[in-house]
Amino acid sequence: MLLEILRGVDNSERINAIDEFLFGLAKPQEFSGKKGAEVKYVKKYEEMSLILTKYANKDAKKMTVLEYYQAYHALKKESKPKRGARK
Repeated sequence: MLLEILRGVDNSERINAIDEFLFGLAKPQEFSGKKGAEVKYVKKYEEMSLILTKYANKDAKKMTVLEYYQAYHALKKESKPKRGARK
């Protein structure tokens, strides 16, 4: 299709069909209301901050972005099951 565009072939109908297909795959998020994306984001941030505060013994809301993500990755790494570990 790209070569056709370079040759001057009008592919607008095919491009529109592809666009419609791709845009139809993703459902738009709702940002307002009780179950909106913003509310979910804030709740997850608050939950993660509590967990990191307990893990790092430091107020997560006072951490720098680097400290926050370093604590997150350390916690994630530590909580992964070890290979070969038996239950």
